[in-house]
Amino acid sequence: MFSIVIPLYNKGNYIRNTIHSILLQDYQDFEIIIVDDGSTDNSKDEVLSINDRRIRYFHKNNEGVSSARNYGIEKAQGEYIAFLDADDSYEKEFLSKIFKLACKYPSIDALTSGFYRVKKGVKTTSYLPIDILGDDCIIDDFFAHWSNGAFFCSSSIVVKRSYFFEYNKFFPIGETMGEDQDMWFHLALNGSFAYIACYLSNYNVAVDNSLTSISYNERILELPCITRLKKIHSNNTSKKKFIVRYNLERAINNFIIGNKKEGISIIKDDFFNKYFYKLKLLAVLFFCIPSPLIRKLILIRKNFNK
Repeated sequence: MFSIVIPLYNKGNYIRNTIHSILLQDYQDFEIIIVDDGSTDNSKDEVLSINDRRIRYFHKNNEGVSSARNYGIEKAQGEYIAFLDADDSYEKEFLSKIFKLACKYPSIDALTSGFYRVKKGVKTTSYLPIDILGDDCIIDDFFAHWSNGAFFCSSSIVVKRSYFFEYNKFFPIGETMGEDQDMWFHLALNGSFAYIACYLSNYNVAVDNSLTSISYNERILELPCITRLKKIHSNNTSKKKFIVRYNLERAINNFIIGNKKEGISIIKDDFFNKYFYKLKLLAVLFFCIPSPLIRKLILIRKNFNK
């Protein structure tokens, strides 16, 4: 059985659609655990208006998304736990395809898929490029793939319930940036991933209070999960390359807003790192071009892509 944990905070306008996307699944062995993290809108009324015995509603004081997810993990009864944000939704075959993946790879800790990014009604795709759409594979080099962008999101992953308790690893409470990636990094270093190349969930990008919207601070400040990742000693070459690439991207974002000193500070220790070699020219170009010109070029690109 799947336990689908939904952290809920002031998403009364979205939660009904989110729940219905689960109830309409073509695989029906599941429970829905909704953890209301102190909503002040009509979220509770919307949930309780849906009559289905598989829905379990819990209300708690507001402590953030990580606390809500951890609460849901504690209450879950299924072998596998899925996490679905309260403004996201599943495609009809999400659970059935993930179930088949679980049967094929019973020893794997985390099962993932591609997903749709939905912004103002327009869908784009995020996925891990493999030869044939619909194929599946075991992810043997997580950080190498993650360096090229997220190929799954928090609403397109299912994790064995036993994993959390075996490692006593839960989502970091009190953090508002990258708290989900902290868990994925732990899985990458200690567990295992399988992936199916299908778009099985819909992630809403620009929703108020969205758990997955990228904030200004996330672009220029170092995420706590990255700080912890840097402290973990590992011979994983891809992890080291990922951190170098992350540092460069954050340095460039700081430079774009005119914070050149901070940008240089971020990458100064990486400049002679062997993994930084191929990125060095890009770094030099960005730090030579005036910030106002870079901002103008980015604005032109955004307008062109609209």
